[in-house]
Amino acid sequence: MPGMSNEYGGALFELAKDEGIAKEILDALRAVDKLFSENPGYIAFLCTPGIPLSERRDAIRQAFDGNVHEYVCSFIEMLTERGHMRGFSDCVNEYVRKYNSHFGISVAEVISAVPLTRKERDKLTRKLEAMSGRRVNLIPSIDPGLIGGLIIRMDGKLIDGSLRTRLNELHEVLSK
Repeated sequence: MPGMSNEYGGALFELAKDEGIAKEILDALRAVDKLFSENPGYIAFLCTPGIPLSERRDAIRQAFDGNVHEYVCSFIEMLTERGHMRGFSDCVNEYVRKYNSHFGISVAEVISAVPLTRKERDKLTRKLEAMSGRRVNLIPSIDPGLIGGLIIRMDGKLIDGSLRTRLNELHEVLSK
């Protein structure tokens, strides 16, 4: 499935980029992907070969025509026709990867023990942008098991500023 999602998601990005609508398509893909994740039965319906393709196409048009960009609607139809709808999220992920790469955006997954305030998120974003020289899209998450501090994953690197790691490092120094 990765080859298919790379091919299709990448091709959709190239088309959208060339048309100057990459952000519009990105937003539409994310909205549809969220809808599908909240309603997994819809993808199952689109993947059911026992339901005539014409009925599945009609359902796609009813649900999405006029609600999302025509390219996204056609993309869903194409994946349905070719039996690849189960890979829709992977295609979206590939589109996002290409989009971020093209526009110089890094994604920073930030794990904290408690929710970060808007001010803290903004400050962290600015600091990461200064460090990387790229725009940063912060994706915060919470891990109550984290005593304090932050764990950041960005551009294949791990920055572990958690209190647990600091305590372990202190323990190692004191043990020597």
